[in-house]
Amino acid sequence: MKKYLFRWLYFTRSERFGTAILLMVCVAGFAAPSLLRALLQQEQPDFTRFQAEINIFKQSKGQIIPDKDVVLFVFDPNTATFEQFIQLGISKKTARNICSYREKGGHFSQPEDFRKIYSLTADEYKRLAPFIQIEAESEKQELRAARPQATLFNFDPNVTSEADLLKLGLAPGAAKSILGYRAKGGQFRKKEDLKKIYALTTAAYERIAPFISFEETPATRADAALIQPVTYGGSSGINGTKNFTGTVDINRAPLEIWQQLPGIGEKRARLMLSFRERLGGFIAVEQVGETIGLPDSVFQRIKPLLMLATLNVRKININSAAKEDLAAHPYCSEKQASLLVQYRIQNGVYTSIHDLDKIAAFADPKWLAKIKPYLDVQ
Repeated sequence: MKKYLFRWLYFTRSERFGTAILLMVCVAGFAAPSLLRALLQQEQPDFTRFQAEINIFKQSKGQIIPDKDVVLFVFDPNTATFEQFIQLGISKKTARNICSYREKGGHFSQPEDFRKIYSLTADEYKRLAPFIQIEAESEKQELRAARPQATLFNFDPNVTSEADLLKLGLAPGAAKSILGYRAKGGQFRKKEDLKKIYALTTAAYERIAPFISFEETPATRADAALIQPVTYGGSSGINGTKNFTGTVDINRAPLEIWQQLPGIGEKRARLMLSFRERLGGFIAVEQVGETIGLPDSVFQRIKPLLMLATLNVRKININSAAKEDLAAHPYCSEKQASLLVQYRIQNGVYTSIHDLDKIAAFADPKWLAKIKPYLDVQ
């Protein structure tokens, strides 16, 4: 047994030498990393910039630091433009909410009222609060005195134009709400119906209520230009043709008058009124044919019955309008609206409508001819 074990465990001289070499290589391999770390001095990482950012965050008490492109300046939330809100670091969504709140008759009486904007965070308000400066009441009174006095006169809210509503002393938001209500097919049948307009304050309603008057029928209204002599028997022929004669003023006719035209039902009449409202008024009879959903065959039938007796176009001031306001016009795409605003920001306010001809991107003369009547420079 002893000889057997000795025979299996015996190493020759060369085997012993190889085993020694293998042990030395293993020891060197395990020791090399430690030796290299000791011989080579490792460069220490620089945490200076990271530590500085931590200190700034601690000093701000966790508030978000505004972007370097943000410019803080004194502003009045009642008069600041959409672009100014963006420069202050307010998001586009919040800026639109502020402008919408003002258009609906909202007003900021004190800096704390700025918190009413639901999408404005508490951190944003704290950052902007020192720069909010509401116009003093005395200054407002001076401005009101400088403005033309409201003129009160008898009017029918179903047909009165926006310009006449403003002459009555109504706020622009209230006037637009009345026109929007009518464009959707709404009709005022009694004075109290005017209270449905949410942007119309109680004080404004009580002031104009004594001057609200309604005519019994469209044909007997004082403004005879609305409809020239009309004959409508209320029946249809075999092919569905309505017995209608006369002409209709396309800028003043209400829903029920459009429905009397042959081939025009309630749905099409509402579409035409909605298009007229978004357009800001027609300047040519041919524009009626641009109404989406109105077949050309139907338009050609009613075209001889249409007339442009009243030219009362609502224009957009391109020196103050936001991109969203411009893009809402049927003739202006979002890209074109963006170009109009960018040109104003880069080159200053427009001095004339003809400045649009200087914008190389607006190379289509037909489009310029269509949009110019609806734009204004103030």
